[in-house]
Amino acid sequence: MMRGFKGFSDGMRAVRDHAWAALDVGRRASWCGAPVLVDLLAGGRRKGFCESPDSLYSVGFINIQPDCAYRLQIPASDAFYAAVSLHARGRQSHLEWVPQGVTEVVLQDGAATDRTLDTRGYTGMTQVMVRQYFDRQGGTRVPTLPRLELLGPAKGSTRLRHAVPAGLVAGMRFLSWRLKPLLAIKYLHHRLGRRFPKNCFLTLEDIVGLWRGAPKTVERLGLSAFRYSFCIAELRPGERLQIHYRPSGGRYFAFSLNNNWMQGLGQGSTSSYLSSLQLRPAADGSVTINIGSCDRGYPNFLSTKGHRLALVHFREIMPSPEAKRPACSVVNDAHESSGTIRSDGQRAGG
Repeated sequence: MMRGFKGFSDGMRAVRDHAWAALDVGRRASWCGAPVLVDLLAGGRRKGFCESPDSLYSVGFINIQPDCAYRLQIPASDAFYAAVSLHARGRQSHLEWVPQGVTEVVLQDGAATDRTLDTRGYTGMTQVMVRQYFDRQGGTRVPTLPRLELLGPAKGSTRLRHAVPAGLVAGMRFLSWRLKPLLAIKYLHHRLGRRFPKNCFLTLEDIVGLWRGAPKTVERLGLSAFRYSFCIAELRPGERLQIHYRPSGGRYFAFSLNNNWMQGLGQGSTSSYLSSLQLRPAADGSVTINIGSCDRGYPNFLSTKGHRLALVHFREIMPSPEAKRPACSVVNDAHESSGTIRSDGQRAGG
């Protein structure tokens, strides 16, 4: 039976995962010291938004005060992309690219460089996040989490430290940071379901006219070096969605398949994803991804697990300016014929 992707249980699973992450982050927070960072995805056992299993997201909260600095030690690894970011209410500062060979980044007042992150404009309990991407096909060892070290005394209010536990402040701020964009995207999916076509990719530019808060929400989800787009796949029995994409300049990209709460399709299911490190390209360098309920040996296949609706996320790191959005077509396997998606998102030829 073909099923949709809306459901109360999916939403509860999403909130539960973020609540568990908030609890882990809060237990390690401190007003006067450096926290032990938390693996946001818990080694793949916990779901974030649309992160791929080939990524490591390390999260913690630091108490930023004047004349107080932190040293972030990033263990040597074969990560091909790494970024450090600070997150507070309405602000995100980030070091978009940590160069190869750099194993220390200092968080302090002052101009940002490729080895320092400027903390001016931040005060009090602030989230720090380290994002790393790995080539899992190369037999990558399980990476070690980055470590934080306090370089100066934290001068936070003694009254505040005694009145409010650091873990409570950090946990609530983390949970708010995760749930606000999650609920906003849920609302956006509802709006898009009514006003935008299915089976085609939408970019941030497409969404801005519908929802003014879209750019800020995307900024909370990721860094500006990422290009995001998504597609609501709606398939009838016997149909599959083909996604055609020509990579730009050998950049990393990935497609992930989720429900509209950014969780895996099906109870207890993890996200299905294919990255540029896994995809089998054609002779001309282009790739075709097949999405459907029945795998008949198609290359680059993602299963909808019997769901009629699914959410396909696409992300690319540092795309070239001429990069195109992925194109889609719906194929009817029963009749061996395809209905190409026009610009308005409808099937051509019935």
